[in-house]
Amino acid sequence: MNRSSSGSKTRMTARLRAGPLAAATAAVALMLAMAPAQAQTAMSTTTDAPAAAAKTREQVKIERAEFLRSHVWDALEENWVLRPEFEPPFGVKTRDQV
Repeated sequence: MNRSSSGSKTRMTARLRAGPLAAATAAVALMLAMAPAQAQTAMSTTTDAPAAAAKTREQVKIERAEFLRSHVWDALEENWVLRPEFEPPFGVKTRDQV
């Protein structure tokens, strides 16, 4: 009888030693799961202030279509360049002027 109670005591001690580690791991996992998510917000590229308003998917599609209509990919320069029939926007300097 001594033998079985001794074996039972050893298993109980081993179980108790693993208990605090398992409890700490579970507590950390629970805290991480309950922590509020940090959502990214649209930020202005020039300052750290939030952008005025996020663009809609439709606005982005329109801007892309306008860009592709006015620019062409130059494989030699590996850059987008303005098509010859389009004028650069007012106030934008050409590469030669810069």
